[in-house]
Amino acid sequence: SSRVSGNIMTAQVKTRAGHLPYQRGSEWRKWDLHVHTPDTAREDGYTGWPSFLQALKTTKDVSVVGVTDYVSIANYEQLIRHKKDAKLGSIDLLIPNIEFRVTPQTDRGHAVNLHLLTDPTDPAHCDEINHALARLSIEYQRQPYSCTRAGITKLGAAYNHELADDDARYREGVNQFKVDFAVFWKWYENEAWLRQHSLVCAAGGNDGPS
Repeated sequence: SSRVSGNIMTAQVKTRAGHLPYQRGSEWRKWDLHVHTPDTAREDGYTGWPSFLQALKTTKDVSVVGVTDYVSIANYEQLIRHKKDAKLGSIDLLIPNIEFRVTPQTDRGHAVNLHLLTDPTDPAHCDEINHALARLSIEYQRQPYSCTRAGITKLGAAYNHELADDDARYREGVNQFKVDFAVFWKWYENEAWLRQHSLVCAAGGNDGPS
């Protein structure tokens, strides 16, 4: 964990020239590690990408954002492309935050939320993450479904045959993609790159351990 957090800190505070951009010594900077975006499968309360991006561009006090989505980094990859084209306000660093819902459920009947925060400093990190996700799967009615858009869409279609389009099937699949903790942990332990470049977290309060 110290290696990952050290890499993240280094990426945040150093410019391309390798110099510290802050000359005033220690000062507080805000990190928001749980930010959903438009097109997220379960928490999309936005009116679209243009207004969301404009809001980010006016940000003045947040340095690091954890771009959060369920079992995917597709929206993180999209936001990274936007960041290459234009500065996003005061935001220096984007971190992929993959949210999983794991079982067994709590006594309230809720799946436990786990977040996988991944080091973005490796140029190949998106490929590494997507390859790892493709090797995670769950079973429904004795059929395996991989943690890919295609696999999750098929899961949604199998769970609800009445859904009319792939976007709706994908959202349903994300809602049903609940992985047993033992399966999740075995997968994580076997993914050498991911294990060395990420932190597994649970949010406090009602979101996370419920």
